[in-house]
Amino acid sequence: MAVRQLIFFFLLTVAVAQKGQSDEFDGKPEINNDTAKRVDDLIADMGDKVVYRGHLKSLGSNLTPLKIAERNDFPNPIEFFDDYVKPSKPVVIRGGAKIYPNFDKFTSDNYLSETFPDWEIDVETAKKEDIMKISKAMNMTGFIETYKKKDIYMLSDIDNSAKLADSTYLPKSLLCADFLRGINSCYMQMSSGGTNSYFRRDVFEQLICMYDGSSTFTMANKKYQHYIKLTEESYVDIDVDRVDMKKFPQLSRVPYYQATLNRGDCIYIPYLWYQQIRASNARNLHIGTYFCPILELFSRKGCIKKMKKIPSRAPWAKFKAAEEDISNKKRIIALFAGVQQPFDRQTFFETLFAEMPLGTQLDEGMVGKIFQSIDADGNGLIKFLDIYRADNDILEPLYYIFHGTVRDTVEVATGIQMYSQELLDQVVELKKKTDEQDAQRKAHEESCQADAASYELKQSPKKEEPNQNNKKEEL
Repeated sequence: MAVRQLIFFFLLTVAVAQKGQSDEFDGKPEINNDTAKRVDDLIADMGDKVVYRGHLKSLGSNLTPLKIAERNDFPNPIEFFDDYVKPSKPVVIRGGAKIYPNFDKFTSDNYLSETFPDWEIDVETAKKEDIMKISKAMNMTGFIETYKKKDIYMLSDIDNSAKLADSTYLPKSLLCADFLRGINSCYMQMSSGGTNSYFRRDVFEQLICMYDGSSTFTMANKKYQHYIKLTEESYVDIDVDRVDMKKFPQLSRVPYYQATLNRGDCIYIPYLWYQQIRASNARNLHIGTYFCPILELFSRKGCIKKMKKIPSRAPWAKFKAAEEDISNKKRIIALFAGVQQPFDRQTFFETLFAEMPLGTQLDEGMVGKIFQSIDADGNGLIKFLDIYRADNDILEPLYYIFHGTVRDTVEVATGIQMYSQELLDQVVELKKKTDEQDAQRKAHEESCQADAASYELKQSPKKEEPNQNNKKEEL
């Protein structure tokens, strides 16, 4: 329709110009049926000639990519939070990983196979990410022997108790209580090159460092979520090498950021930002750290006091992954990004209602009770810290709605769309009654079987009395 209006306006301008050359022009150009038909004919001739920026090209080709901020060292925890995490601003740290001990050794296959030969890893069976492909388990030695010959790459968590955790480091930017308590996991990805990920969105903050090779990161700000449609698995269902902009025209309106990381470079990817990673066609290895979203540094004063003692890095083996309850709590708080503190019950409900997953419902009465429990001083207002200090039992219904983790009730609540605490209690009670009824039914069946057996025994003909010797044999 916009194209038709544009052509129509063009012909209108021509008509005005033509009339203007006549002495009899009265300022009212005449647009007759012939003119309108010419507009429609032009549109029909255009057909598929409408240009979609970036059509059938790689993701991010719709415009010159925006640049990501860069620096040459890791910021301290306070600076990292204030300048990048809080404003949701990505940053590239050039050469940041080169301060890690053993950094150079990760370029050697022999070092990995000889130092961590029995490390059980997950191997993806296609370099271009495909959730339909089944991953398989393999030890590091087996992977090193085959990864250059096959279309595979490894992507495995690094357990903090594993031997590799001693050689995996966290930078000083994360060495503050608020960050350390929210470390979700560390992982390694390695290939012979040419890997290509989905365009996806993660529900954690992420810090990635290149140990070998180079990779190009294409990213989009979370604020463009209304243009970017995700699957249930949190990725965009497009071919990142040939984006069909006719099928997904809204993606052409997204301004993408892009940065290429070389060996030793690191990048911070903010919470809920969209990302796609394309590795170069050479040996490629990066290590990433996922940590929970943070809206406020609750331990800011303590972190400032210890600032001079914070080392430049620390091994992952010294720490542990965040407990599930802490992780869930931090992610609940993250839903209130942009909300002015303190806030009241209505804002609490409104924010949760707007953020709840599709297909679920939020009971206002339940949310009111949760707010009342969080509001310890009863003044009708709460802060992020109040949510953080609340008992997990209070927040557990929200954990289930937003993260799908409620202890002991997951299996009985599957498929239920309304997850109020009252309903969960009803489901538990219903399961209890069902179990009791099953037990009673089983007992009744056993009783009936016993009665039937007794009846058959009474109805069966009497046998002759065996002699004394036969009795002893039977005994």
